[in-house]
Amino acid sequence: MNNNDLCIKIPPYKINIFSKPIRNKNDCVSILLETVENFIYHNEAIKEIQNNTMLLENGRLFVFLENKYFSIKFPFKIKIEEKIKFYINNIELNSIILSAIRYAFLNISNSIRDILSQIKEEYEQINKDEIEEIIIAMLLLDDGYLRYDHDAKNENGKLHPLDHLDIFYTNNSVKLGLKDRLSQKNFVKIISKKYDECCYLENLPK
Repeated sequence: MNNNDLCIKIPPYKINIFSKPIRNKNDCVSILLETVENFIYHNEAIKEIQNNTMLLENGRLFVFLENKYFSIKFPFKIKIEEKIKFYINNIELNSIILSAIRYAFLNISNSIRDILSQIKEEYEQINKDEIEEIIIAMLLLDDGYLRYDHDAKNENGKLHPLDHLDIFYTNNSVKLGLKDRLSQKNFVKIISKKYDECCYLENLPK
């Protein structure tokens, strides 16, 4: 971890939120909004990755739980002055905007026009055009989801190995078995662009 990385502890009462399975776009957005809130309001910085922490590194979010790590694309720009701030399309994310975006994605089965009308009624001071811009940006986000599991509960031989990677979060997800437990550092290394070499999958069938 270098000086440009941002790593904080997940508050104990928020661990269950980050432990829930990610099944769809709404779940990804929820995690991203929780992440922004935690960095703004619970920013107890730490120097080393450990269990129950989150890391922002090179445009990605990494979450490290005891037996599960996952990473998704982090779409927000970060600016640190007296305090940390987050932006998307030059729009600063404050508590009101975060609440409105959360509301929008909880009701995403409705039309965007209806959602924006309801948001305008609930949040009179909010800029509807800005909210629409953020919603579209989040919907178009390439999540780049990757998860590592050490899953003794569901272990089932080669069908569901104890240690494995899951790529994508839909029913079309891809599972790659691992022979050993994966360290937090090596999970970052699989994805991070700051290393000079990629990671290789070994012993694949020919």
